[in-house]
Amino acid sequence: MEPSPAGSSDAGDEKPSAQPGTSSANGIDAKVPTTADKYLASEKGQRPGAETARWLVKVLTQEKTLLTGLSRSDVEKLVDEMVCIHVAKGEKVFEEHEPFPETAYVLDSGRLELLVAERDSYEFAFGMAGKMAKDTLIPRGKLFGEVALLFDKPRSNTVHATEDSTVWMLSRSSYVAACTGAAKARMTRRVDWFRSLPFFCSADKKHVTMLGESFQSVTLAAGEQLQFGRSSLDGFVCVVESGTLDV
Repeated sequence: MEPSPAGSSDAGDEKPSAQPGTSSANGIDAKVPTTADKYLASEKGQRPGAETARWLVKVLTQEKTLLTGLSRSDVEKLVDEMVCIHVAKGEKVFEEHEPFPETAYVLDSGRLELLVAERDSYEFAFGMAGKMAKDTLIPRGKLFGEVALLFDKPRSNTVHATEDSTVWMLSRSSYVAACTGAAKARMTRRVDWFRSLPFFCSADKKHVTMLGESFQSVTLAAGEQLQFGRSSLDGFVCVVESGTLDV
C-alpha cells in the first residue's frame, strides 16, 4: 500500500500524530533549534507510542533496499530507537552540503519540500534517479535522507518545512547496530544449520563459521538460472537452503 499524501491517511493507516510546537505565549517565536541541536538532544526526545510504532514498522518494512535482511523484530527494535522531531515552518530539516550527516527521517505530519540543485540526476531520492523537478513534496510515511545511514558524504539536497511538521528521526548508530545484530544472528543460524548437514558435521565450529562467512546468499525465482560467470560448476560448492535446483 502506498503511503498517503501529507495531511491525509488511508483508513487502515490512521494513527495519532504528534503535534508540532507553537509560538511562545507572548507571540514571539522562540529560537528555532538547528538539526544538530535536535540530534544532540534526541536521547531525551519523544519515542513512538504503540500505534505510532506499528505505523513506522509498516513504513520501514516497505524500504526494501536499506532494510533488506532485517526481520520484523529487527525493524520493531529500530523503531523503538526513533525520536520525534518538530520542524517549524521555514525551518530546514537538513541542508545541501551539510557535512557528516548521521540521521534519516520519516515524515509524520505537515508539509516538507525536497529542494534539488540543478543537476541531471541524483541518487537515492525516493529510490529513483533521473532529472527531477526542483521542488518535490515528500510524501507522508516516506523515509528521506537515508544516504546518511550508509555513507560519510555531505547531503546532496535540502529539505525544508513549508508548514509546521513532525518527523521521526532515525540515527545511523541505531541503523548500524540493527544491521550488525541481524547479520550476526543470520550467521549464527547459518553455522548451526551447516553443522547439522552431513557434509559439514565433522568440521569444528570455528572452521564451519569461516566457511559460513565465505558463502554468498543468492535468491532465485522459479526457472531462473544460477550464474557463475562460467559454464561449469567446478570449483563451487552450493548448499540449497530452501526450494530445489536442477543441475
